Amino acid sequence: MSNISVSIKIKPPNDTNMAVEYSIEPEHFKFNGNVFEYPRSVLTGNDQQAVYDDLAYDFIKKSEQGYSCTIIAYGQTGSGKTHTMLGPPGCLTENELSQATISTAIPEKWGILPRTLMMCIKDPTITIVVSAIEIYENCPFDLLENRKPLTMSTSDRSNIVVSSKPSAAHLWRGDHDPLKETFIHPSSCYCRQCYTSKHTRKVEKQKEKGQAQSGITKSKFSTVGEHLRKLETPVDIAHLVRTVETTRTAQSHLLNDRSSRSHCLVRAELTRKSNGKALTSQLLFVDLAGSERILKSGATGKLKDEAVDINQSLSVLGRVITQLGQGSTHVSYRDSTLTMLLRSSLIGESITSVVVCLSGDMGNADESLSSLRYGKSMNAVRSHIVKHVEGKSIVIQVTELQSQISALKVKLQDMENNGQSGGFDSNANITDRRIFQDNVEKLERLKIELQRLREAYLENKSDSICKKKLALCQAEVDNYRDIVTRQKSIKGFWNTPSICYTQAQNELSALEGKLKSLP
Repeated sequence: MSNISVSIKIKPPNDTNMAVEYSIEPEHFKFNGNVFEYPRSVLTGNDQQAVYDDLAYDFIKKSEQGYSCTIIAYGQTGSGKTHTMLGPPGCLTENELSQATISTAIPEKWGILPRTLMMCIKDPTITIVVSAIEIYENCPFDLLENRKPLTMSTSDRSNIVVSSKPSAAHLWRGDHDPLKETFIHPSSCYCRQCYTSKHTRKVEKQKEKGQAQSGITKSKFSTVGEHLRKLETPVDIAHLVRTVETTRTAQSHLLNDRSSRSHCLVRAELTRKSNGKALTSQLLFVDLAGSERILKSGATGKLKDEAVDINQSLSVLGRVITQLGQGSTHVSYRDSTLTMLLRSSLIGESITSVVVCLSGDMGNADESLSSLRYGKSMNAVRSHIVKHVEGKSIVIQVTELQSQISALKVKLQDMENNGQSGGFDSNANITDRRIFQDNVEKLERLKIELQRLREAYLENKSDSICKKKLALCQAEVDNYRDIVTRQKSIKGFWNTPSICYTQAQNELSALEGKLKSLP
């Protein structure tokens, strides 16, 4: 059994005359008159290499042994979480790489995420594929695919029952899948098969009680359909993290010029080739959106709604952490997307480290004290760390994956032939089709231009012309996105892909990503 490791990082105050009082002792950390004994370490200043050495240096060695690792940055808005994880705005460029010192080859401003990935690519036996998602208003989006909406998946399918003989109610609901000759029963169904399935699941839950700390429980949550990007060079890393930085939702308010309005999770899957076998581990980097007091941040309208949603999701995370710390038999992971995706990191399937970011300003002392108490709750969580080692031969894995991919492509082709892939309705006017296609192409070109302008503005925020172009381009993207959405909603013009087809596409994407990750 081990506790989640919690460290503290203090952002230098804007005014040294208004700095909060704190002291770092061998056995405890004293902050504004309050004593905390749990911190593993306390970091001050802006030395990114020192932060990496303290928080993430051991990740590489642990991953070599087959362990997955997670690092989470928590704190109020403007306390330096994104600075710690990624680096200051505009530093993730090829120009920074070219100016890096020969001894380290890593730009000094780069944060934990790019530094860790830079260390990983130095090992020629490692294949790295990365995905990046943001959780905005409790919904997951793919940051590497222009914020494409993602769906959640769970290994526990207790609310879905597949039967070969439908009841009249199921036929009436229109749940028939003509390809599989199966029927998906609604969650409210109480036929014999559904009742038996729910009873079986209830018995399984009884067996799982008390195992929340051990990582043995069966339900696993994940997103499906996200894009996986392979990393091979330092330039690949710079481009990846810059894409995450510029695509992620951010706004300005009184407490922070660039406040992240979403939680960001970057997952790197490392596959090592050893004696013809693939040893797999994962590194998860979590940059949480900052908690904020709306009266202080001055948030109004949409900004206020975002703040409420952020605070609510952090409250759910706090509740889950409290339940784990108390050894509760029920942990409410399903109350938010964030807690579902962090479940494996909290129960012991990953070595988890938390850095609590604090503001050094006296005006934020109350919020910093709240963050420290949050860190204390995290440190109380104890779990058995599980070692994950993939022992199959690489050749066998490749053969199996290629076989599954081929079978899935055949299945998708059959679905397309049966009209489940969506697309233009047979009654759609040819001229309207051409206009729609032109709008889609225009939208894609505008998205590329928007990404370019975001990166340019991030590197030079004093460029007023670039800022104006960015605002105009964003308005055009929003306009064309609305036009395309409205065109799709016209009756008799566009058919939405079936759920089965979309699920099969996501499954194919996941299998191709896994194949890509093999050496």
